[in-house]
Amino acid sequence: MSAMIRLTREEELVAAAAGLARESRFSSNPKFVGDKGNLHNAVMIHAEAVGAEIAVAKYFNIEDFHPTVNTFKNEPDIAMFSGLGLEVKQTKYVGGSLIIHEDDRDTDIAVLVTGISPTYTIRGWIPVSVCKKPKYQASDGSYWVTQVNLLPIENLLRSVYGQAKA
Repeated sequence: MSAMIRLTREEELVAAAAGLARESRFSSNPKFVGDKGNLHNAVMIHAEAVGAEIAVAKYFNIEDFHPTVNTFKNEPDIAMFSGLGLEVKQTKYVGGSLIIHEDDRDTDIAVLVTGISPTYTIRGWIPVSVCKKPKYQASDGSYWVTQVNLLPIENLLRSVYGQAKA
């Protein structure tokens, strides 16, 4: 089952500011090439990613969540408790897949969020280490996990992953 989360205007402004700050740290993000290559679009992509992180934090009632700016791939997007880290992946496509790259940390739990601000839908979760299996690997080396392969978000904290970290 999925969970729909709607951001407030204030939360959208936090996401926009964090998106600008993240892109400012990159100068030129190599992932944003071609039609994704202009500054405004790059800021928007980061802002949507932060919006998804805020949505997941709201779902788990994390009141003190603050998006990070310069921790790219070194820390989880959301540190839940006792080391349980969430790597939030966002796509605007309702039926989109969760995409993991080799540099995503195996110790994190990946959470797929679809939609665009202000309304996001949390589609499910899967351990990053499970994503990095040959059956999910795409021709470019990334790993694409379809939504049917995700576990329901409401089961995360009751799972062995949530319980082991508590």
